[in-house]
Amino acid sequence: MLKRFEDNELGESISRRVAYHCTTEYAKSSKATCRGCHTNIEQNELRLALMLQDEEGYKNTAWMHFNCFWKHPETKKLDGIHEIHNFSKLKPADQEKISTVFENLKVNKSTTKRKRKVSSKKNGNDDSSDEEFTPKSKVVQTTMRIYIILLLIVSLYYRGTVALQLEFYPGTQTYHQTGSRFNNTAWIVVTQDPSERYLTYGPYTNAWNTTASSRVDFYLGVDNITGDSSNLLTVDVNDADKDHILTSRNISRLDFGYGNIQSQIFSLYFTSTIGHKLEFRVFYHCCSSIVHYKTVVNELDGGGLADIFIGQAGLELVSSSVFPTPQGDPSSTAMWNVGTYIKPLDGRWYVFYREGFYAPTPAFCNGIVPLTRIAVRNSTDFGKTWSEPAVVALPGNSTFDNCAALDGAPFFDNDTDSWHYLAQCIGNNRRWSLCHYSRSGRNPMSGPFIPNPKNPVIQGGQLWSRICSGTGKHCTLTMYDEGTPEIIEKMN
Repeated sequence: MLKRFEDNELGESISRRVAYHCTTEYAKSSKATCRGCHTNIEQNELRLALMLQDEEGYKNTAWMHFNCFWKHPETKKLDGIHEIHNFSKLKPADQEKISTVFENLKVNKSTTKRKRKVSSKKNGNDDSSDEEFTPKSKVVQTTMRIYIILLLIVSLYYRGTVALQLEFYPGTQTYHQTGSRFNNTAWIVVTQDPSERYLTYGPYTNAWNTTASSRVDFYLGVDNITGDSSNLLTVDVNDADKDHILTSRNISRLDFGYGNIQSQIFSLYFTSTIGHKLEFRVFYHCCSSIVHYKTVVNELDGGGLADIFIGQAGLELVSSSVFPTPQGDPSSTAMWNVGTYIKPLDGRWYVFYREGFYAPTPAFCNGIVPLTRIAVRNSTDFGKTWSEPAVVALPGNSTFDNCAALDGAPFFDNDTDSWHYLAQCIGNNRRWSLCHYSRSGRNPMSGPFIPNPKNPVIQGGQLWSRICSGTGKHCTLTMYDEGTPEIIEKMN
C-alpha cells in the first residue's frame, strides 16, 4: 500500500530528501508506466507524480497520466498548485488546465462540508435546525490558508501565462518592397531583385500591450557565408505612430553561422508604448539571396536579465575566489585550476573545476598536461565563500586517462538521486577522449565518483571524424580530438 509522505517525513534522509509532495514534467521517453491505468506514458506527454512510500518507508515517484493522476486517493490531500514541483516550467495551457482542476476541487470540497444539528434557545423555545457549523478557531485557520494559496496561484499564473507573444509569417502578409513568397509562409530576396528596399516591414500591430522589456527574434537565412563583410541587412523595431526607430542592428554575411539559407535567429531588445502601432522591419541592402522565415516577439520576464539586455542594469563583482591546489605552488595552480561549472542543488552552489599539480607529474605526461583531477566545493552564501574541496574524478591507470581528467560538466539525475560527470580525459596516448563518472546520493562531496567501466565513452576523434567529413566542411588539420562536453538532458 503506497501513501503520500507526511510533512515530517520529507527530507528525513538522503533517500527521501525532497521538499515536495508532487512534481510534474513532460515525459522524457515512452518507458514509464502510469501507476493509475498501468499503460505507458508517451514521450513528451504531460505527466504528474506523487511522492509516495510503502510501509517500509521506501520512496516511490508514482508517475501518472494527467487524467489518472486526479483519480488517485492521495491526490485529494493536495491543497493547490503551490505543492506541484516544476509547475512554473510547464506550458501556459497546461498550467491553466491544472489550475482549473484545482478550482473545481475547491468548489467540490466547499459543497460537501460536514453539517451537524445545533440548538438555539430563543424566547424559551427550543428550535432545532440544520446549520453549517464550524468551530470558530477552525474558521480562522481555514480562511488564512485559502488566502495564502490564492496569492501563490495569482503569482504563478501571472508569471506562467500572462507573458505576451506575437508571431508573424512574412509570406502571409503584404508588407514588402522587394522579393517574393517562398515556401508559402516565408519571403525571399535574390540578387536579381531590387536592392536598398524593405524585404519586410509592418505589420503595424497595436496588440503589444505591455511596457515591459521585450525581445523580437528575426528568423533569417543567407545563401553563403563567405565573402566581404559589408552589411546585407538592417533589422529594426519602429514605432509607426511616432515614426521613431526604437532599436536596430546591421547584419553582415559574417554574422551568419550557416549558409544554404538555413534559418538563424537575430534578436533585438526594446520597450514600447502601449497602443502604439509597431513595425518589425528587415531592410535589404544588396548582393545576396536571403530568406525571412518568421518574426517572433516575446515579453521578457521582467527580471534582472531583462534589464541587462536593454541597458538598464549591470553586473557588480561580489567576490573573487582562487582555488590553488593544496600543498601546491599557487602561482602555477591558480593559472591551471579553471574550467569551473556551478550547479545549484538543495540550497547550495557546487563549483566543479580542474585541480592540477596535486602530485608530481609522471614523465610520460610531460609535454601533454600536468597531472590533473576534478574537484568540487560548495557555497551556502551564493558564492561569497567556498568550502574546502573534495575530489570528484582522478586520472586512471589506462593510456587514455592516466594523465588527466578535467573540465566537462556535471549533471544531477532527480529520478535516481545520482550525480554524473562527463569530462575530458587524456593519457600517454596523447588523444583527448571523454570519460564518464558517477555516484549515488545528493551530495557530490561525499566521496570520489566511480569511473564508468566502458571509459572512454567517446574515443578521441570519434565525433570530429564525423563532423569534419564531407565536402564544404571548415575543419582544420588540428581539429581531430574531442572538445569540452556539455550534458544537455537525460534522454531515457
